[in-house]
Amino acid sequence: MERINWIDWAKATAITMVVFGHIPENPDNFLIGYICTFHMPLFFFISGYLTKKRNDIQINIYKYWHSLIIPYFLYNTIFYPYWFIRYFLEHGGVLSFSDMVIKPALGVLFGQIETSISYTVSGVTWFLLALLLMRIIVDWCNNHKKRILLMTIASFTIAFIYISSEYYNIMNNLLMKGFTRCFPFFVLGHLLQHKQRYAVTNFYTLAAVTLLFYTTSITLYLLTKQSDSFCIRILSSYSISLMAIIAVLSTCKFLNSHTSNVLVNISNGTIMIMGLHWMCIGVTNFLLESLFGVIEIRYEWYTAVFISISIITFIYPIIVISKNHIPILLGKITA
Repeated sequence: MERINWIDWAKATAITMVVFGHIPENPDNFLIGYICTFHMPLFFFISGYLTKKRNDIQINIYKYWHSLIIPYFLYNTIFYPYWFIRYFLEHGGVLSFSDMVIKPALGVLFGQIETSISYTVSGVTWFLLALLLMRIIVDWCNNHKKRILLMTIASFTIAFIYISSEYYNIMNNLLMKGFTRCFPFFVLGHLLQHKQRYAVTNFYTLAAVTLLFYTTSITLYLLTKQSDSFCIRILSSYSISLMAIIAVLSTCKFLNSHTSNVLVNISNGTIMIMGLHWMCIGVTNFLLESLFGVIEIRYEWYTAVFISISIITFIYPIIVISKNHIPILLGKITA
């Protein structure tokens, strides 16, 4: 399959934003607030754009098993020792067999749902299960003649569930919250890819689109940031996300003529970065808190940018090694 260079830039940008968004910062910081408004919708938009229309159910099951389900369990297994040490320290070293084994295992099986009988292990792996649900729904829609209508209905229905749950504050599970929030963007990306849209390459058009949508999305974010109206905040969040996605993708179009092996490897390693970065952030926070005697450390935005790049740099060699020896960790089917 021929690589799409601007998509590599988009994937690398999106995963860097995800890492940045998980680093503890001052919640009033503009950059973290703005980026967290759209970084996951951007990630799922790209995933939708890269999702092919396949009608063979067996091929889909085989692909999703290797690219999503196995990595989900692998990354939770890799994360477990970190989770165990942290949980052990936080609870004074007193743990039952249920606390150590049964509840975290059930938490993984339940999709990272925190209940009286289950614990969240690697919460960030919710995106793999959400992506699985999205692809199953889109595959089902693609098997019908009125697939676009069905996807549209599904998008509005799921968006309504998300908005309703936010209004009544009844959905705290990361999987369902992320799935209902981001599904419409996944569908939009998928439809644009199938229709071969977003093919603008003219320099001046790209420049105008980029400037317009960055400016508009930032302005809208600043105007609605302090709003007490739920309707305004929820509608603006979708608008900001859509405009910011267009702006970021336009920026990546500018970079389309520039590529490197590093960019391609980061693009191929987004699942690994997603699966490992939370542990890296936790270890970094612990070391710095111990070194400086700080409780619940918070970083300035420029420090968070540096830490984000450092974490991706740390994970990069693991991506290269896995590409050649353990491709399943990258969501790739083993040869």
